[in-house]
Amino acid sequence: GCDWMLTRMADGETLNLAADESGCLPGFETLDGWAEYSGWVAYETELTAEENAMIDLGEAHEMVRVIVNGTEIAHKWWAPYVFELPGGKLNLRIEVCNTLANRLDGKALPSGLMGPVKLG
Repeated sequence: GCDWMLTRMADGETLNLAADESGCLPGFETLDGWAEYSGWVAYETELTAEENAMIDLGEAHEMVRVIVNGTEIAHKWWAPYVFELPGGKLNLRIEVCNTLANRLDGKALPSGLMGPVKLG
């Protein structure tokens, strides 16, 4: 799996995450101290992609923005979270916003980028 840096955008707290062999990541609601967080998070990694490669982010909760080399290339409010990437060495930043339920209701609902993330 790929290594990702996860940043809680509200306060800048970061964690390093490794995707498993299938490309899946833990929902951030499962991480210590993150269960009741609601808001934007950013997942960052570097990769090399062929021209017009497609990336399938798999499962994500809820809104997704895709930023490549500092430029937003797409955003979606619902699945499928599939996007076309430019070719070359890429700094990939996936921003995900969950609902307010975790914070307002004290629930640990599925949150963040869970994948499996697949490049093809």
